[in-house]
Amino acid sequence: MKQTTKKQSTTTFAIITLSLIIGGGLILWSYSVAGKSGSAPKEEIASDQGQLAVTESAYDFGEVSMAKGLVNHEFVLRNNSSAPVKIGRAETSCMCTTAYLKAGGKEVGPFGMAGHSGIGNNANLTISSGEELIVRAIFDPAAHGPAGVGPIERQIVLEVGDAPLVLSFSAVVTP
Repeated sequence: MKQTTKKQSTTTFAIITLSLIIGGGLILWSYSVAGKSGSAPKEEIASDQGQLAVTESAYDFGEVSMAKGLVNHEFVLRNNSSAPVKIGRAETSCMCTTAYLKAGGKEVGPFGMAGHSGIGNNANLTISSGEELIVRAIFDPAAHGPAGVGPIERQIVLEVGDAPLVLSFSAVVTP
């Protein structure tokens, strides 16, 4: 009988140890992911034409209510190079998100999820040296209905020359 108890204790100890190791690894991984998705002080997105400086690449809406309707946020980017920067395609990661781009007094959009809603995705916009690009993200928290309650993360992807530029936002959707 004593042999079985010792074997059970060893098994229990091994399970607890393994759980702690896995749990600790998940916690460390979540901190590293959170650190990567937050706003960087300043990030340069280079293309073969020029560079866009991004002061905020991620935004958190916090809690948003389905009942209160659409929410939006503007990301501001700046061409700090001497060459113009061309924006090709613009698209969003979900049908609940649309985007508009504005530079030099010209606004283009709406842009949505590729292949959905008949919304085009070619921005064909040039950002001159020293000019700002404003990317307005619009999120519809009610788009997914009752199944859409809880945390979300969405992206807007811009084609800057040959490189993708990803802007993201998160929220916790409530009824």
